[in-house]
Amino acid sequence: MIQREADGVTPNGVLEENAMAAMLAAVPPPSPERALEMLKVGARKYAEAGITTAQDGAAVPAFTALLKAAEAKGLLPIDVVTYAFYKANKLSVVDDVAAEKGERDRMRLGGIKLVVDGSIQGFTAYLSKPYFTPPPGENAVKDEPNMSTAGPGLILGAEYAGLPPFSSHEQAPAKTDYRGYPSMTQEEIEAWIARADAAGVQVIAHVNGDAAADMIIEAVRKVRGETPRPELRTVIIHGQTMREDQLDAAKKLGLIPSFFPIHVAFWGDRHKALFLGPERAARIDPAKSAHDRGMRFTLHHDAPIAGIDMLAVMSAAVNRETTGGEILGPDQRISVRNALRAVTIDAAWQYFEEERKGSLEVGKLADMVVLSANPLEVDPGALKDIKVLETIKEGMTVFKTGG
Repeated sequence: MIQREADGVTPNGVLEENAMAAMLAAVPPPSPERALEMLKVGARKYAEAGITTAQDGAAVPAFTALLKAAEAKGLLPIDVVTYAFYKANKLSVVDDVAAEKGERDRMRLGGIKLVVDGSIQGFTAYLSKPYFTPPPGENAVKDEPNMSTAGPGLILGAEYAGLPPFSSHEQAPAKTDYRGYPSMTQEEIEAWIARADAAGVQVIAHVNGDAAADMIIEAVRKVRGETPRPELRTVIIHGQTMREDQLDAAKKLGLIPSFFPIHVAFWGDRHKALFLGPERAARIDPAKSAHDRGMRFTLHHDAPIAGIDMLAVMSAAVNRETTGGEILGPDQRISVRNALRAVTIDAAWQYFEEERKGSLEVGKLADMVVLSANPLEVDPGALKDIKVLETIKEGMTVFKTGG
């Protein structure tokens, strides 16, 4: 959605969620040579961060073609798994993914990416209860109507540029029933899952609000009935405000949460004071609740939102310390070992690659990283200070400090 001023014509500078597709279509593409160079630089950045397998979590056809060209030219130092962005593809893309299933080159098609809602900090995540403090400018005009469940329009701009200290918001009650809105209809979600299930293709779904989590859980139940298909490894990306009952349902249905714990470090103070309030903010990215249920889960960053440092991701899940120095939801902290597992062996499992990646075993690829300190031995508070010294992909060094 593209927000407009009250005249209904002038853009106010805010693009919401699915406006991304329209924006990308309007941006002049770089030349093929320039695009390949940009991709090469980007892949190098991932290698420098100690990442040997990366994900394109919103693949559009042009970029998928670019990755294939880069692979053919030997320009990918790491593996890239792509998930076709539903908004930029037709349902038939499921068949394209299915046709390449099982291929294991540097670039491969992994599945389908759905985006069920937006972000908490953008007031576009779909919640079951109102935002703690409602968004300003509720009468802003939008280019297209929200779903039937959507609240009023919103303006996010100068009003939030100079917010007073967080403490002044902590007791501010919600004044409206604004809960955000979904980016997809229930019927759309079900149609994509049904098509993917029929082809044996994995689906990963961006979900931040708990009402959006209800939608994906209901869709899976509707399509799969009483026969869960855990072998499809359907992933709930972010799962930021998943409730305890939703984690129970996810476990039963074989759904995999992949948490984005940088939410805590990066936006935790504002989540508590502004967006969600103290109670809900303390439970964002509930990795410990998932662990206590014996669920496999993974941890990720969401580049370019908050960088690509995986040690910072682990630190956020282990320490749950906000930029303001507060421990947000200490009961949701997980151990360093569990955080390490979530970004290695269980991440490989999420990609159906546990037989060849994720742990140091005979017969697996020699995908390794050399760190400046042992994460299992340092003080947890020092996790984020550990540096990547060398990254090894299939036995070959693809990054080395000073190299």
